[in-house]
Amino acid sequence: MIICQIFGIGRKILTLKINKMKTIIATPNCTNRTFTIRIYINGKLYFKYRTIQMSKKEFEAELNNTQNDWSHFLKSNDYYLVKSY
Repeated sequence: MIICQIFGIGRKILTLKINKMKTIIATPNCTNRTFTIRIYINGKLYFKYRTIQMSKKEFEAELNNTQNDWSHFLKSNDYYLVKSY
């Protein structure tokens, strides 16, 4: 079952507010089975991370992540820094 097709063009943007100043936006890449995670502070982009490639089952499970899930995920070593602004 291909979950990404449910969201249109293979994109689903998850906007998660951590507090009034910090926002996490996670964008899935269904082809590569990765997520690009952007950290905004006061509306300005500060960090861009990318997850390592996941299995199909793991990727589909991560599509349902909540704010708490992404915050916890960023404490793991399953991602790398793409760019710091």
